[in-house]
This record gives sequence, C-alpha cells and structure tokens, in this order.
Amino acid sequence: MIYSGLDVSLNSVAVCAVDETGKLIREGTTLADAPSIVQYSNRGLVKLNGWALKQDGYQNG
Repeated sequence: MIYSGLDVSLNSVAVCAVDETGKLIREGTTLADAPSIVQYSNRGLVKLNGWALKQDGYQNG
C-alpha cells in the first residue's frame, strides 16, 4: 500500500508518498489543479505498483 500526503497552497501542491514501512517513494511539487496532480501521481509512482489515479472531479474552494 502507498500513502500520500498533499500540502496544498494556492498555486502548488507538495506531494509525498511512502510505502507501508514509511520508506519514501516519491516527493516533489506540481501545480495546484486536478489534472496536474493526477499527471504527477501517475508518472512513475503508480507504475511501481500497477495502479493509476483518475480524475473524477474536484472541488475548488
């Protein structure tokens, strides 16, 4: 299992992903919009574990 933390600001999102033992899998930043977050998450991280995020919509505000 992968656990992700998001630190959201107005223009960017800091993303940190760790496995069940707490080992860092990925860390970085991306733009603060749903398509950018999905693209960032699906790049490399999900290929390791065979899953993918999809954008079903998001709430702004």
